[in-house]
Amino acid sequence: MALPLFPQFGLEPNVYYIPPIHVPTAFTKQMFGPGVDKAVEVYRNAPNDKDLTSLLGLFGSTEAIMRKWKRVGDKAIGMDENGKELVNVPFKEPVHIRPAYDKLYQITRTNCP
Repeated sequence: MALPLFPQFGLEPNVYYIPPIHVPTAFTKQMFGPGVDKAVEVYRNAPNDKDLTSLLGLFGSTEAIMRKWKRVGDKAIGMDENGKELVNVPFKEPVHIRPAYDKLYQITRTNCP
């Protein structure tokens, strides 16, 4: 799903990018090469792929370097090189909807989706 930027120049970077999905295809093909259509398809299908969803959920969840990861149920677990758990991320965060009026603080709140 992640591709090197400008592969036609043979840059072969150590950093790969997920192509943007809301820009013209001609532009993404120029930037990422002929494999971009498949990469975008895989990315758009991510909600149906629990392993990919868990891996994407770990992205940016810690400053530590995660050498390993695994999916356990509906959680993604990032680990160091020795298998020690660094972070545990649920697929879905709990949603708490508060009453508009808070009697304790005597204020009115607006719930945003």
